[in-house]
Amino acid sequence: MVEKVDAHGLFSPRQSKVTLEGGEVLNLTDFQVIDEPAFNKLSDEAFLDLRKSGALGLLYCHLASTNSWTSLVHQASLRKSDGVKSG
Repeated sequence: MVEKVDAHGLFSPRQSKVTLEGGEVLNLTDFQVIDEPAFNKLSDEAFLDLRKSGALGLLYCHLASTNSWTSLVHQASLRKSDGVKSG
């Protein structure tokens, strides 16, 4: 599936800086995300190719998960503070 997605030029390199609620800064580097504007511009043939390969469900899940960064940061902060309290 990764090869199929890559063949359609949908991967985009990203980096992110996340500040946890306690002020700790995490630098996330060298990861790839699906470029949603590129995905939305796929030709009908390319979209059908991805559907036939079984990649569409995973692509939609990935796109939905990228909209959850705020929630993930909050959860990371909670886990970090729980670890400090119990340690």
